[in-house]
Amino acid sequence: MTKQKIKLYALYLVSFLISAAPLAVTFAINFDKYTATVAETVKLTVGGTIVLALLFLKAIGRLSAPKGIVGPLIAFLLSVLLSAILQDLALLLGMYLLGEAIDIICLRWYIKKLDEDIKIGKTANATAKQVEEVIKRYNGGRV
Repeated sequence: MTKQKIKLYALYLVSFLISAAPLAVTFAINFDKYTATVAETVKLTVGGTIVLALLFLKAIGRLSAPKGIVGPLIAFLLSVLLSAILQDLALLLGMYLLGEAIDIICLRWYIKKLDEDIKIGKTANATAKQVEEVIKRYNGGRV
């Protein structure tokens, strides 16, 4: 594995962690509230399920073309409109939105640039090898 690929995979991991950090911190801060009473344990289960679902969706988005900020923005706006029922969902989606925005602002462009550089490097190496083969054929095996 090349040094650039290792750097690219490390950036993907950092990008995921930056996006997930506000969500995890919010969940950790509210953990004592979620476990205060037996009734609140239901909130813990729902909140934990929401966090896991959002992180799963984030991971899936990393494996395919990321949809960006539109999906979380729509979900966040809907949850704010239904805040009486979904107060925890609004908080968690807001933190997800914050993480996604930080990821887009800080890392997405660099990941895209590094990925393109790797692809350009592969193409350049393949082209150089083909040119070398042609030169060898015309120069009697010498480059």
